[in-house]
Amino acid sequence: MSQVKFNHVFTCLLILSVLSAFVFPRKTSNVRAHVQGIFYPVAKPARAIASTIRGRMERPTDSRPADTIVEENQRLKNTVANLSWQVEMLQARVAEGERLGDIGKWCKRVPVMGSDSATRDSLSVVGSFDDSLVNQPALYEGGLAGTFERAGATGAQVRLVTDRSFGATGCFGTFDPDTNGGIVFTPKMTRAPYVEGLGRGVMMIKNIEYKEAMDAKIGDGTWVVLKDKQFAQPVQRVKIGRVVSVKKRVESPLWADIELRPEYNLMALNAVMVFTKEGEREAPVAASARD
Repeated sequence: MSQVKFNHVFTCLLILSVLSAFVFPRKTSNVRAHVQGIFYPVAKPARAIASTIRGRMERPTDSRPADTIVEENQRLKNTVANLSWQVEMLQARVAEGERLGDIGKWCKRVPVMGSDSATRDSLSVVGSFDDSLVNQPALYEGGLAGTFERAGATGAQVRLVTDRSFGATGCFGTFDPDTNGGIVFTPKMTRAPYVEGLGRGVMMIKNIEYKEAMDAKIGDGTWVVLKDKQFAQPVQRVKIGRVVSVKKRVESPLWADIELRPEYNLMALNAVMVFTKEGEREAPVAASARD
């Protein structure tokens, strides 16, 4: 193609572009929509290259000294770490309440300061408490932890179910799958076992005959749940402990010594959920409404 013909073609294309862009933009927009995809293989990499160059050249300006910026970044990192920890703690607290089921709605979470320094199986809890919580059941995700006692202005004690001064009646049973894919407690037909704390994380049942225990197939893995009138109705059937051994009593072979242990190490709990007096009044009403 000669130079003259090339200039003519270039001039015609340039005039056509000007007319399409500025004189007849509305009339050419429909045609442009059908042909603009042809230029995508060229426009895509060109746009990417331009964005990369612009990103490197256009840097944010900050007139502050570098040390000030570093210090601010460090504070922001510390804040993010602290907020992340708080979110994890809140999620853990919500999970604790959910694992307790409906009972969790009427419980007060109490942080544990540590275990009792004496020989008792008890926990020292932190906070200001009123007398309404005294003798209320203290729960954890594995069941009944103990009872709340000796509330004061700065703290209180939780007597654990494994403490020598603890005693309550219960019911043997196993947790089996039901037809709906859930778990149901299946009680065993025996006299009501009386659970006594033995200390050092152990409980014992001594009012069951050995033959009765064998006939009911009481053994390792059998659970004992709370069934005691001295406790509020909503916490009945809460787990107390799991059978770890059934032996004939040495001095009275007709009777059994049934050893229990809680699901977790109670002395290592970080918090307990105390069932409140409001729960005693409101929980039965809510259960009746559902029924």
